[in-house]
Amino acid sequence: MKDGYAKIEYAYGPVYASEKAEETAAADCVVLDNAQEILLAGQMKTTLVDSNTGELISIDKDSQVSLWTDIKFETADGSIYSDPIEMITQNPDRIPNIAEFFDADHFTFGLSGSSLPEFYSLPEASDTPGYYSGNIIPENSITVKRYDNGAADVVFKLKYTPSGDANGDGCFSISDAVVLERLLLGKPAVPFSSWKALDFCHDNRLNVFDLIMLKKKLAAINEKGYTEPDVLNQWGIDFQVIKDGLELRQGPSEDFNVISNIPKGIHLSELGFNKNIHDWLFTEYNGQYGWIKISEDNGSVMNIMYYDIADKPVIYLYPEKETDVHVELELTESELSTTYPKYNNGWDVTAYPDGSLLNKADGSHHKYLFWDSTNVRTRFDFSKGFCVAGQDTETFLKEKLSYMGLTENEMNEFIVYWLPRMEHNPYNLISFQGDAYTNSARLYITPSPDSLLRVFMTYVPLDEAVNIAPQQLESFERKGFTAVEWGGCEIR
Repeated sequence: MKDGYAKIEYAYGPVYASEKAEETAAADCVVLDNAQEILLAGQMKTTLVDSNTGELISIDKDSQVSLWTDIKFETADGSIYSDPIEMITQNPDRIPNIAEFFDADHFTFGLSGSSLPEFYSLPEASDTPGYYSGNIIPENSITVKRYDNGAADVVFKLKYTPSGDANGDGCFSISDAVVLERLLLGKPAVPFSSWKALDFCHDNRLNVFDLIMLKKKLAAINEKGYTEPDVLNQWGIDFQVIKDGLELRQGPSEDFNVISNIPKGIHLSELGFNKNIHDWLFTEYNGQYGWIKISEDNGSVMNIMYYDIADKPVIYLYPEKETDVHVELELTESELSTTYPKYNNGWDVTAYPDGSLLNKADGSHHKYLFWDSTNVRTRFDFSKGFCVAGQDTETFLKEKLSYMGLTENEMNEFIVYWLPRMEHNPYNLISFQGDAYTNSARLYITPSPDSLLRVFMTYVPLDEAVNIAPQQLESFERKGFTAVEWGGCEIR
């Protein structure tokens, strides 16, 4: 068989090989690579290559590389949206029934930047890199070839950037150069984390050329004046400096030089951070970029105060029968502010199947438990989400909240609270939080509910629309004793 297009027939039907096939089917196929590869209609072949060498990138069995999509069809009944997330488990891989969406009214896709092979990153771009209905951002970062049978061949070009973090302390500094020098000299007892982090030449071995490139990277940091963060936060959290003379350093460690001292009372924004370092953040002061230490003494003394508020989380309880319930909160990245009814080492209530609550402390009746917190320093995840025009906020919230599992009453109370704050903004960048929220605001309910839904919306008001990888939301099924919480936070 020659490369090109072919109609391939195959027999199917029998359970056992000895039986005669009852039917045959035919498929329009693309034949590639000297007849070694076949693409069926609708299949999209995805390949990840190194942008410098063009070589295939290895994907180990534990990797969770994913492809996000954003699909829209315009119909007589309105717009139909779809945004499946597809997993890439081998390289190359074939994703069925995706290439057919190239003919949709809007088809956008790209790789998730949070699930790439180790030391690989997406190409730098002002918007989320990807394929946008025929436009590739940035140029030459993706190649797309479509075939007459409706299949497609897509190649993603990724940038190889070893971290240089030889000793595993979460940052790149002169101490990592010392580690590599000692390794090359055969010195014993070198604290060593990962040789791949030092393989700047990308040739699976360490030698003096890697040391030269490492030192060039250090020199570039000194020339630039600061260390780049792992994660750039486009929508930075605002905060106020509360320690006079707070040091701005070149990198996230006291091993780096001090660039400036920041006086008490200055208002700044968090512009980035490193994934493995929780007590330093990247910011800008008086035109100089650098790093500040968030707190001292293991978090007991804060150097800064955040402005964000966890706004009106409310907790509904729906037991199957009248039940005494104890509810506690554990906040690790904010401070409890206002509660109603009053929180006293928790709430003790009698809950009824209709959701009504009797507060045991004072005999008052409630529909839900209310709380909020201040100085929210949680690094919320905006890697995926939705950019929604202010005027479309009501429709958007009804659709998403209903899908996620809020009842009509819960959804209406959510919308009544948040809609006045959001619909008058030109646009809102919205992301519903998962572990970033639940890990920083742990909820303990006794007896434990059979099903628990926690909806926490974060949003950034915007003057102009932005591109963002769509977020895949999960639906919720109520079983037995059900607890539901909703809340949110405006990132300012």
